Amino acid sequence: MVNDKFKWVKVENPNEKDRAKLLNDYDIRRDIIDYALDIHERPRLEIDEDNNYHLFIYDAPVRPAFMGDISVEPIGLLISDHMLFTFTRKRTNYVVPLINSILNNPNISNPSFILDLILEAIFQVTTKYFDYINNANRERTSIQQHLTHKANRDSINQLLGLQTQTVYFLTALNSNSEMLSAVQRTFRSQLTEFQNNRLEDILIEAQQGLSMAQVSSSVTREVTDAYSNLLDSNLNSTMKFLTIFSLVLSIPNIVFAFYGMNVKLPFENSPVGWIISIGISIILCIIIWILYHKRFS
Repeated sequence: MVNDKFKWVKVENPNEKDRAKLLNDYDIRRDIIDYALDIHERPRLEIDEDNNYHLFIYDAPVRPAFMGDISVEPIGLLISDHMLFTFTRKRTNYVVPLINSILNNPNISNPSFILDLILEAIFQVTTKYFDYINNANRERTSIQQHLTHKANRDSINQLLGLQTQTVYFLTALNSNSEMLSAVQRTFRSQLTEFQNNRLEDILIEAQQGLSMAQVSSSVTREVTDAYSNLLDSNLNSTMKFLTIFSLVLSIPNIVFAFYGMNVKLPFENSPVGWIISIGISIILCIIIWILYHKRFS
């Protein structure tokens, strides 16, 4: 895409042929391409004054493929002379229509300047964290409502998955804030008033998102621990009950076993001896059951 100020090259999941084109046609160093496409790259600002490269790596929120999956992925925004390169993947490709909407928005100040466009794109990516964090909160509330009726291990695992997502958000937003601070320190004297103000807005939004993620993570962790402890307590109670129940069931066998031995025992010749032995078993069972309730109730 070309306008009066720069050319925009969109790069999504490039193969070796695409990489070679970037290397040969646009004279982008291989290591810069690797940085921009590395899914494990941390948010940072890479500057190469000799080749006039400015690479912005920024973590963007993404929809996890399953509960507990990685919920952030880095995007690469590279400025080279009068060209903008955006490096995205399948889950972060929503940045492309987002940038298109910025270019077509008459209310955006000077979208034809590359840095203005990048700052606006980063601002909108940052605000998307709010949607994902709020969605995680709604999912947690739904799981809590289910747990109030029936506590089970599957729901606890879902809460653990949500907790993992919020940890990814926390780490990403913290790293993004550090990268934005680096941009502010590096370019403050070179930025326009609008750019400085926009950068401040992004930092404020990132800090707000960080606070939201911290609260969400803390609440999810507390809820998970509470219900996990409840499940463990229920399991302990069940095991105690089964132990006492097994002991109670063994008492009649013990009493009747004595009468099967070739030794003299009370009531063995009595016509009601069998009733007496059953009575003894019942009394012993009742005593153990009462002791159990006094000890564990």
